[in-house]
Amino acid sequence: MADNLNIDLKDTDGGFNCGKPAGYIKDWQALPKNMQELIRSIKRVRVVIGMVSMENAKDEKGNKVSVDDSPFIWEIDNREAYKAVGDAFNTLGKHKRLPLQHKMVVNTEERQIPSGAKYYVPSVSINLTDTLEITQDDQEMFGSFMQWIDNYNSYVSNKWSENVNSKMNEDDVDVIDVLVEESDIEVEVA
Repeated sequence: MADNLNIDLKDTDGGFNCGKPAGYIKDWQALPKNMQELIRSIKRVRVVIGMVSMENAKDEKGNKVSVDDSPFIWEIDNREAYKAVGDAFNTLGKHKRLPLQHKMVVNTEERQIPSGAKYYVPSVSINLTDTLEITQDDQEMFGSFMQWIDNYNSYVSNKWSENVNSKMNEDDVDVIDVLVEESDIEVEVA
C-alpha cells in the first residue's frame, strides 16, 4: 500500500507494478497490444481504513443493525468512486488537515447503465469548519491502522523477495557469489 502510485511498487510475484509501467502513459496507442491488455487487467484499488458510524444500516437480509464507531476497511475499485473518495482526501491535503480531524459524510448517488441496471457511487462531503479533537484513543487506533498497513506491506515485500530469489537462475547466483567473494563488503541476499 502506498500513497503514491506513480512509483515502482513491489508486487508479490517478484516484479514491480504487476508488470505495468510506472507513471503516466503519454501515448496509449504506441504500446504493444499485449501491454495494453495487461494494463487493462490490473485493478487499481484505493483502500480507506478508519472508523465508521452508519445511520439506518441494514444487514444482507434487510434487518436494521447498529453500526457506531466500528473499524472498517473499504477497498474501492470503481473508477468514479475511486476519484470521488480521492478528491475528499486531496481536499484535506490542500488544507493541511489530517483525516482524523474531520468527519467524512458518505452518501450514495444512483447511476444507471443502458440495460436498465442500477449501481451506486459514493458522494463524499467534508465540513472543514468542524474540526474534531484528536483523543488518545484516536491516536492509538490510528497507530493500529498504521501497524496493519506496515504488516501488509511487509508481507508483500517478503513475497517479492521470495519470488525474486526463486526467479534467479544458477548463473545469476554464481555471478553474485563471485562479486561477493571479490569485494570487501558483506551482502545478504534475502
